[in-house]
Amino acid sequence: MALQQLENCRNHYELLGLAPFEADIRVIQARVRDVMRELRKYQNGPRAAEACQQMDLVAAATACLTDPVRKWAYDETLRKEFGIPPVSVSASYAAGLHPQLKQVSSVSPGQRPHRASLLILAGLVLAAAAWALLWLR
Repeated sequence: MALQQLENCRNHYELLGLAPFEADIRVIQARVRDVMRELRKYQNGPRAAEACQQMDLVAAATACLTDPVRKWAYDETLRKEFGIPPVSVSASYAAGLHPQLKQVSSVSPGQRPHRASLLILAGLVLAAAAWALLWLR
């Protein structure tokens, strides 16, 4: 994979060369290893800055696609963008796509599942910020 090919990617799946909405974490991780291995070839050459930028993009895509809650939220955003009907959390759990979302699937019927996942994400961000503040002192 050449460096230029990564510049025009529209989403994380395209960036990594994966099928849209790939659910198998092992497939995602294997592809990340392949892409990073290819980018490392350019890390010390004349295109080092470009390679580092693209490695950062791959790292961000990896963080998103390997975290079940973040992946679900990202997939829902893509589904809206592509005009694909949303998948409920309970349907995702039943299909075995995101087993760690079990706690999110216990949302009461009046709540929207994506709101619950956003609350979980907000809690994680706040916890990370608090942790960072403690370490900066």
